Amino acid sequence: MLNNKQGAMNVFLVRGSLALVMLFSVVFCNSQNPKQDLLDLNKNYISCNSFETFITMKCFANMNDDSCIAELKGEVRKSNNCYYSEMMGQITLMNNNFIIVINDEHELIIVSKPGNKDSVLRTPLIDSIYFANNSVKYSNINKNSRTINVILKDDVIDSILITMNKPMLVLNSITYYYKPLEENQFNMIELSYTGTQINNDTSPSAFSEKKFIALNNDTYCGVGNRKNYKIILKRTNPD
Repeated sequence: MLNNKQGAMNVFLVRGSLALVMLFSVVFCNSQNPKQDLLDLNKNYISCNSFETFITMKCFANMNDDSCIAELKGEVRKSNNCYYSEMMGQITLMNNNFIIVINDEHELIIVSKPGNKDSVLRTPLIDSIYFANNSVKYSNINKNSRTINVILKDDVIDSILITMNKPMLVLNSITYYYKPLEENQFNMIELSYTGTQINNDTSPSAFSEKKFIALNNDTYCGVGNRKNYKIILKRTNPD
């Protein structure tokens, strides 16, 4: 059912999972504006020792539709230099020993040594270029939340609506609205974040490679129901 739309959805799954640590890195001048709220949100994710959140992604053919044409769920965890995400049949694990990517559909495990993990963990959730020269305004303000609307120029995305929990400085949702162009397969994509915990206690076992791979006679192999998966060892360039 998702074959014709897989590429577009993968883009937003990556943005929705790998990028929660850093929203964007552009510094803005005015300290009392929606851009500053987003910077504060960004700082909270970067400065925390750990966090976890659960993601629901919904894709709509039209923004006024009551039901979505596809719904996907996933989760993201970070603790210091360790990272774990699970989205759409793919698991990504990063710890001090390995970077492991597991694709259940293709029964494949890619194993590499850590490279520049910091650049991966700081992948922007919302590209900073979207904010540098575009309109960023509040669309709703109350005691506990802020809703911020970004109107884009010269982009296939018409606008981005960001809702945040102001006291906790965490994301509630991000909604992408597309221009009515023929190449746009979706009119709206919504990412919702629930169960978010900042500086939570996370067991080191949550980031252990032993759940997925084992070394047997100097050869890596899958563990449990992944024991027959193909293993690819990938060389990592030094930083």
